[in-house]
Amino acid sequence: MSIPEKLYKLTKRWLQVLVNEGIITCEANVYKAAEINADLDSEKLWKEFYEIEDNFQYSKEFVDYLKESSDLLPELIQGKEDPLNILFPKGDTDPALAAYHDNKVNEMLNNIATKEIRYLCEKKNKRSPEQPFRILEVGAGVGGTSLDVIPKLEGCNVEYYFTDLSVFFLNKAQENFSKYSWVKYGIFNINEDFISQGYEAFSFDVILCANVLHNSQNINSVMKNLKGLLSENASIIILEETRTSYLLLTSMEFKDGLTGFTDERSEHNQTFFTRVQWENIFERHNGHLIYEFPDKSSKLDLAGQTIYVVRFAGEYEQLEKEEVRNYLESTVSPYMLPNQILILPDMPLSVNRKVDTRKIKEYFKNWNRKESTKKKDELPQTDLEQRIAEIWCRELGLDSVGRNDDFYLVGGDSLLIAQIIGKMMENISEASGWEWSSLLTEMMKAPTIKQIAESLVNHQNDKTILMTRP
Repeated sequence: MSIPEKLYKLTKRWLQVLVNEGIITCEANVYKAAEINADLDSEKLWKEFYEIEDNFQYSKEFVDYLKESSDLLPELIQGKEDPLNILFPKGDTDPALAAYHDNKVNEMLNNIATKEIRYLCEKKNKRSPEQPFRILEVGAGVGGTSLDVIPKLEGCNVEYYFTDLSVFFLNKAQENFSKYSWVKYGIFNINEDFISQGYEAFSFDVILCANVLHNSQNINSVMKNLKGLLSENASIIILEETRTSYLLLTSMEFKDGLTGFTDERSEHNQTFFTRVQWENIFERHNGHLIYEFPDKSSKLDLAGQTIYVVRFAGEYEQLEKEEVRNYLESTVSPYMLPNQILILPDMPLSVNRKVDTRKIKEYFKNWNRKESTKKKDELPQTDLEQRIAEIWCRELGLDSVGRNDDFYLVGGDSLLIAQIIGKMMENISEASGWEWSSLLTEMMKAPTIKQIAESLVNHQNDKTILMTRP
């Protein structure tokens, strides 16, 4: 069996689990089946699992997702099946919501996160009624936590920044939260410094990280980056898996991005941090652990999900741009006043420990970057191309797109392509006769507006020829 390199780590973890459970043995790196009395009838075990779920009412939809992942394990481990097609079939978010929202454990943890954020918001609103309470949610995804948090903030003076790596999730969120004008949407990558992404230092009262920090390439760099976004005495709320889960090993852990760690997980072949490791991380970064649930001695700890509320204070002196500008106006000549001011948690340094002026120029370039105007001959030309472009722009959040622009290079990904296929089939008559999977395959082969328009026209012409043949 051929296994892609990106799944080597996961395969080794599987083997270790099987050794630990006595299913196989390992001697001198040679694995052999062990003689066991355990019942390994998969269908029988899944039937029992469904019966347990039926009694407990955890989330049948989540068990369905786990079962489908299990049935497709040979294809998944060979890289022949995209795990996102199981978690988001044809762009449907219901399986992901079952995993991150519609179950008993997430209901408990979301309730805690909601109450803490509402409490902190009301506290600031009383202390500084003129200033909005600012929340940044990173890796918000399908809104597994924000679906509960955001409605409970109605009536407060608040700004909520719903962010993720994919516009697919931002589009869904704008549908879900359209009635809340104080919710804003944007791309944010936890593994890139926030200044380069257009976010300001010391600007948030709470950062919410629900099931995302295990995607950190290096947790120490990510924690330092997030801390730079926090105002004085602000909090980070973290929801994370803190145990090795066999169910996740055969489902969620197939997702891209869960390799190449450069922190302590690389030494221990982990994806998720343990509770002891989280405590060490907070201590290293001068975070005060205010609250955690469940307690380590609780049976609920066996569920493997933990929520942390961590407060950070005293490392930075708060600066406001207007204060800096007012000071400069009173001390320097008008021609010396800068057009733009950026506040950084620290100065970027080169390898020689000197101020990295190149990096600072990049910061300003990113902040001032505007959409470049497309040349006329690059713009969509036919009516069909223009209709396709309207869908791309709307779903990708673009002002304009060229007819030769590659879908994946203008912000598209495997989730958004599923969403856009659905929109094209709904709104473009030339696409209505296609099978969903066929149009998906065609667009993956032809990822520009010009190419997919040509494919639609050719398909329509072929149908016309077949219909007119005697």
